[in-house]
Amino acid sequence: MILCLSRHLFQFNARVLSGNFKTPYGEIIPHRMSTQTAGFIGYGRIARQAAGKLKTAFGMKIVCCDPFLAKESVEAIGAEKLELAEVLQTSDYVSINVSLLPTTRNLLGSAEIALMKPTSFLINCSRGGIVNEDALADALLNKRIAGAAMDTFTHEPLPIDHIFCKLDNVILTPHVAWYTHEAVVSVQRVAAEQVALVLTGKKPTRCVNLDVIQKN
Repeated sequence: MILCLSRHLFQFNARVLSGNFKTPYGEIIPHRMSTQTAGFIGYGRIARQAAGKLKTAFGMKIVCCDPFLAKESVEAIGAEKLELAEVLQTSDYVSINVSLLPTTRNLLGSAEIALMKPTSFLINCSRGGIVNEDALADALLNKRIAGAAMDTFTHEPLPIDHIFCKLDNVILTPHVAWYTHEAVVSVQRVAAEQVALVLTGKKPTRCVNLDVIQKN
């Protein structure tokens, strides 16, 4: 998503299909990723893997907000821990990587999106409901942020008459950020492995309620 947004591929593709082959000097302005900052809301395993690729391959600066991580532990893995408002204010790409909980529902609304730079992009490959979609649609429609990429939505499937479907600065995918042939195989294998661990009296290694398991 970040690569596509960075190079404005969806917009360039549409221009070519419409017969427009001119370089849009001053109209569309891509930037070298090495000059930009990726901010992560939530910095768990998936966010860290994505951040590592962005930093190593493209030289991006990485910032994050995560109340469950100490500043020192974040710095030890090559990122800078900030408050949510600071991540929104300083990032060129804001990636949402938290679970949908009562505390994270509508985590990003009008006030939070207003903190983002007009040249920045919002990416949600986490869960629908974390972003207030009305607030995001308003920001996209009025160009208060440069664009967004959405893989999850509050209501799925996304209605074909949704405002997102009418905008030229948003990428939409049908909840498939996880989907590859290898991922399908891995999901089945890992689930079976976890069942086998429990049946043989061992603790599962990928557990949702790990705190309960650790007490036993």
